[in-house]
Amino acid sequence: MLLSLGFCQIGLAAETPTVRIGSAEGSVSDTVDISINIVNASVIGAMDIGLTYDASILKATNVVNGAMIESLPDALWSYNIISGKTNISLATYPDAINNDGELFIVTFDVVGGNAGDNSTLVTEVEAYTMNASPQPVLVDTEDGVVVVTVKRSDGSSGGSSSGSGSSGSVGVGSSGEASGNIQMSETKIKTVYKDSKLIYNFYSNGNIVQFITFTGLTNSGEIAAKVEMLKKTSTTVDRAPPDTVYKNLNVLLGPTDWATSSNIADPIIGFKVETTWISENNIDGSTIKLNRYNGGKWNPLITTQTSQDADYLYFESETTGFSPFAVTGKKLEGEPGGEGITAEPTVAATVEKTPVPTPTEKKGMPGFGLFAGLSVLLIAVQLLRKNK
Repeated sequence: MLLSLGFCQIGLAAETPTVRIGSAEGSVSDTVDISINIVNASVIGAMDIGLTYDASILKATNVVNGAMIESLPDALWSYNIISGKTNISLATYPDAINNDGELFIVTFDVVGGNAGDNSTLVTEVEAYTMNASPQPVLVDTEDGVVVVTVKRSDGSSGGSSSGSGSSGSVGVGSSGEASGNIQMSETKIKTVYKDSKLIYNFYSNGNIVQFITFTGLTNSGEIAAKVEMLKKTSTTVDRAPPDTVYKNLNVLLGPTDWATSSNIADPIIGFKVETTWISENNIDGSTIKLNRYNGGKWNPLITTQTSQDADYLYFESETTGFSPFAVTGKKLEGEPGGEGITAEPTVAATVEKTPVPTPTEKKGMPGFGLFAGLSVLLIAVQLLRKNK
């Protein structure tokens, strides 16, 4: 339930802010990420966003902040998920939401339905100005949709999306990989705006890629990123990668020839490597790299270890494009457990850099009541103002 309020006039010349919900395709048991974006925002200080959908097809499991909210360090937000409905409340004091960007990403499991069935993501929004006494702002909405597809024999759903892009079309180029060599694939979709920081998070079992991030240089609309995990060396290359191979994979971003320096900047791929593989194969952890096949040869990319836990070492690699890749490492000299040799993973020296958010990071506060979230956040904003 959203409160019924009158709306203030925000200026005849101003374009009405619009909240756009992304769309996706997925087969039953797939996970899909849906972006919530805003365009033409002007001095918005608080919002309440409600999504309603078919609970027999979709089950929301998580909400994380998008690039626009990530850039507002003092933003407060909460979410509440019940069957068939997700509610998100946001207050940004002392900052305001302006222009275009990604607000949130909602993760859904596709839990039912037959091929061709779909669930519309019906949207309701309330918004308020960033004033001493917040005034309601009229906001248009554009609903999204999730379409159920048939899972292909290679384990992927193989779909694309359409809906909230402003000037581009959803799609991803073909890797040309032989279907029998694809172990699994996972596709995520984001809306790319000029100067926006995009993070595609991946969650599926068997996918070592955790995220792809870059800065958009154009208003390209919805762009898909796809990871294909391979059973062996890609069938599109003419030689195996150097050193000891951990995994072979293809990574695709957008339609063919879209992911160039004209459209994106600073692309990074985040991935993980099992510590058991490192130990069992006597790998020097400091030599682990992501290699890209380009120009008829394998090119090692600048790779930095960012963290580790008992099960994985985590890395980031700077890439200049998207094509076949392989994660490799060099063996330590000697046998594991021998003199001067340790069977434990070697921790590479890390380079200080701005961390890229991972799927586990969020600044939200899940658990607020579905109807009370925005009211609580607005009260918090008023208290903050009084303390200034």
